[in-house]
Formats: sequence, C-alpha cells, structure tokens
Amino acid sequence: MTNLNVQKRYKSLIRSAARASLNSDYKLPLGAVIFRGKRILATGWNQNKTHNYASQYMEYPYLHAEVDAILSARYRVDLEGTSIFVVRLLKNGRLAMAKPCPHCQQACNDVGIKRAYWTTDTNYDEALITDMLLAQIP
Repeated sequence: MTNLNVQKRYKSLIRSAARASLNSDYKLPLGAVIFRGKRILATGWNQNKTHNYASQYMEYPYLHAEVDAILSARYRVDLEGTSIFVVRLLKNGRLAMAKPCPHCQQACNDVGIKRAYWTTDTNYDEALITDMLLAQIP
C-alpha cells in the first residue's frame, strides 16, 4: 500500500478497512469503515450470512461490508453526514476495485452517509452518494 499516492488521513482509513476485510469469510473480502472527520464510528466486512436489514436492499441478502458497518453503528451513532471507505484486499495483499454496489449506495443514502470512498486497482476514488444514485437513472 505504500505506493499509493494517498492523502495521509486516508491511509489510516484504508488500513482500518483492510484489517476489517481480513474477517471476511467471502471469496472477495471487503472491509468498510464509517467515519466522521478523523474518528472511525464503525467497521464492517462482507459475510456469507444473511440479515433481515440487508434483504430490503438485495435479492440475495448476504451481508456486504457497507451494510455490516451500518448495522454495527445504526443504533448507537447518528450516521447523518458521515462518510464511508470501502476496501477490497486481494490474497496477494494488493488493493482492488471496491466501489459500492447500487444496493449499498442506497443503504448508505438511507442512513445519511453523504460521501463514499473506495479502493481501485491502483488508488482510491470518491463520490457523493446522491451523485452515485443519480448516475443510475437513465
């Protein structure tokens, strides 16, 4: 990860989300952190288990990292105006594309998460959740 041209504040978020991804039992491990400023409010990772909350967004309600992070925070923290960073870590330790799927984008929007960051194959990208949702409308 040292070859990434990333702002210093995002390096710790990438590390935290990457550590969370190590808990995943899914074939494509992803980790997510929800944060406000420099403070991490919740972490999550994708899992081969279902949850009723996920079923309102997905036909196959396996927990995605973003939804898992939302679930771990939603009753103890107000998520309005927060951001989320999603990381996919390959077995060889390299970063990969982790852009939130449309279902996770909607879940983030519904709880008030305003900005999403995700790893790409070489760096990271970001977008406003509302912009990501609007881009899906034909």
